Amino acid sequence: MLLAHGSPRMRALKCLTTCNARRWARRKREAPERDAAEAEREKEWAAQQLAANEAALAEMRKFMPPSLPKLTGGQFDAEVKSIRHAWMGGDLAVESYYLK
Repeated sequence: MLLAHGSPRMRALKCLTTCNARRWARRKREAPERDAAEAEREKEWAAQQLAANEAALAEMRKFMPPSLPKLTGGQFDAEVKSIRHAWMGGDLAVESYYLK
């Protein structure tokens, strides 16, 4: 049986299908085991990414001055200014200093 596109039966069928889809989507979102499954997926992802993340962190730390935790606010600003000046001026000696 073919239903006309704008017929009342077709609209009712469309509404029923949409309502069922929304109901199942809500039930899936609110399922009690969903949080546990999502936490497990996140844990697996973090384990897979651990080595790459640690390598990236080590690489990023090469760009930080070793004395950074000991600097005061004014000293930090002066350090940033000198690095910016050196890099913008084309002097890459500063880069090699931080990559020790």
